[in-house]
Amino acid sequence: MFRKSYSDLQENLAEACQWAGVERGRAKAYQKYLEQLHAKDTKSREALLCTADLMDVLDVWDTWKIQEQNFPGIRSRIRIALEKGPILPEDENIKISDNQARNDLFVFFLAGKLIQAGVQVLSIDGISGNNNPIICHGDIICKFQNEEILIECKRPQKSTSIHSCAKKARIQIQKSGRKGCIALDCSKAIRPMGTLFDFSNDKEAHTTLLDQSEDDIVPKITSHLKQNVVGAFLMISVPGMKTNEESTILTPHGSPFKRYTPFRVSSMVVASNERAGENHPFVKWVYDRLISSQGHSDSLNAQRKQIYRREQLEPSFLSGFHFS
Repeated sequence: MFRKSYSDLQENLAEACQWAGVERGRAKAYQKYLEQLHAKDTKSREALLCTADLMDVLDVWDTWKIQEQNFPGIRSRIRIALEKGPILPEDENIKISDNQARNDLFVFFLAGKLIQAGVQVLSIDGISGNNNPIICHGDIICKFQNEEILIECKRPQKSTSIHSCAKKARIQIQKSGRKGCIALDCSKAIRPMGTLFDFSNDKEAHTTLLDQSEDDIVPKITSHLKQNVVGAFLMISVPGMKTNEESTILTPHGSPFKRYTPFRVSSMVVASNERAGENHPFVKWVYDRLISSQGHSDSLNAQRKQIYRREQLEPSFLSGFHFS
């Protein structure tokens, strides 16, 4: 389990905002909520629920502060994605498209993870790498064994929209005439609004989201793994908490106060198209590269055929704080 101190996070977040040129908006506001989490007074709703978004911002910064020179103009696009949108994903309103900032950030987040893993990325949301001409359009275009692979990214807003998002991505890939993968950020769709996942049991923490992904998400997307759709990347990043200890002091309701540590818990399920003997090597190759880049040798293999999965419990990053 990776850990970061409050001071490290505070410094990293300030550096990320400075690098991206963020002067206002949600990423800047996370600095205030980070201070709330560290303080002993009452925590706001935003402070308790923003941990996943905060860590996602740092992940994007960690990649692109090094790689931006390879994709001219991407830093300004990242700045917009970090400034705009409501503080929490539960406050997004698709009627006014204020979910677009997080949609775009997911593309930059996934592209960064792929680059860190050694995948050759040709273009990202229309931005070509090293000024190479874009031969085709897609959220992310990778090169694998002299073949262009499209990755179309979607962020389902609720569980019932997972199927429709996968369908939209599948249609985009098929219209391109190339092989491709669906990528879904199911963080919002899988977590009940306004809630934290309780990951007090370490063993359960390493399997809960994976099991939920395979049980609730994979069945909704498998029908779209056909023809030239060679696989899917299903990602989740959610705020969680872990109980450290119980106080001898009781709440007005008679239960003990508990000391919690906040987490961002992230996971990925990679599903491969096994229809008609497809089993395109790109999917398994990317999965292996992602595992290798994270330094994990204890990945969990699903019992279902052609589903590869991994999960990482993210930093316990603050000293304990109380709320009941």
